[in-house]
Amino acid sequence: MRRIGVVTTSRADYGLLRPVLDAMGQDSAIAPALFVSGSHLSEAHGHTVDDIQRDGYPILERISCLGDGDGPLQTTEAMGRAVAGMGKALERNRPDLLLVLGDRFEMFACASAAVPFRVPIAHIHGGELTYGAMDEVFRHGLTKMSHLHFPATEAFAARLRQMGEEDWRITVSGAPGLDRLLTGRAATADDIAERFGIRPASPPLLVTLHPETLGALPPALQAKTLVGALRELDWPTVITTGSADPGAAEMATILADFASGREDCWVVDHLGSENYLGLMKSAAAVVGNSSSGIIEAASFGLPVVNVGDRQKGRTRAANVIDVPYHTGRIADAILKAVSPGFRDGLADLGNPYGDGHAADRIVTRLRDEPLGASLLIKEFIDLENPE
Repeated sequence: MRRIGVVTTSRADYGLLRPVLDAMGQDSAIAPALFVSGSHLSEAHGHTVDDIQRDGYPILERISCLGDGDGPLQTTEAMGRAVAGMGKALERNRPDLLLVLGDRFEMFACASAAVPFRVPIAHIHGGELTYGAMDEVFRHGLTKMSHLHFPATEAFAARLRQMGEEDWRITVSGAPGLDRLLTGRAATADDIAERFGIRPASPPLLVTLHPETLGALPPALQAKTLVGALRELDWPTVITTGSADPGAAEMATILADFASGREDCWVVDHLGSENYLGLMKSAAAVVGNSSSGIIEAASFGLPVVNVGDRQKGRTRAANVIDVPYHTGRIADAILKAVSPGFRDGLADLGNPYGDGHAADRIVTRLRDEPLGASLLIKEFIDLENPE
């Protein structure tokens, strides 16, 4: 039986990994085991490792890394703890393969620890671009550390080849987050109301704002600019927070202050994937800079107002309205997004990120790929005409 370690460092990547974990659990040739780190183990971020336990997935190791604060120094220290903790975890429990996803600094740190142990790494969601976030660097770094690649689209696969990756290592899988849309795992409005007290009188805006860590505008001003637009509109709003990025705590405070005293505004630190999907189904629009607006929202025909450059470079469908950090332009974009004419125009929208069957493609390759030196030792493929 092949033992596959799966690294999860936040509620975001965990939600995307769940279809893959489910597919592994149905395959008798695979024994999945989770290496849990990052915000999962933080009380300030909801201690979401409890959700993993409730879901019944096997947790092999817990690697605590986040400390107090989210500034550059604290982020660097967290990365160091993640590398050291993951190294000790791999010394105790070394898998045949290690599966990672995305571009978080905690994910990068955990994958780095696997290199000296000669554990082959498989990476989901490589080849993408997010110019406005430091995640861009970590994503491409993960590509060069990884031995198998599962990009969401052919365009992203082409970028991996451009980075010197051998074609045989690449499987265009689609985005596993779309698989959840086929499983029916979405909470009802009654479920959400009972758990969180969210009872909007009309379809709400679903707002998630992460710090644009490479942007010129400080995170506090990013949040204040968006809040200014929300004040102008006075629309029912559900705000999700909980990022561990530098500046996220200050941003969350500003958003919470905006919501305070408003009967039609709710702030939730941890919704969980089923509740988030349930809100996406009923929302008027997604607003902010979450990757869910770029990747999953198209499958709902859901309008998206994507603010700033955090997601700049990612493929997007026609449901996405891109807008800079400017209060008036954000407000105008939201009004356009919630207009009946714009929503009606998305009725036949396709999703460029796949067909909802990514997990099967990923698990089949992880199960069948021969292990050994041919997988572990990579060759760099130069472009034929680099000019």
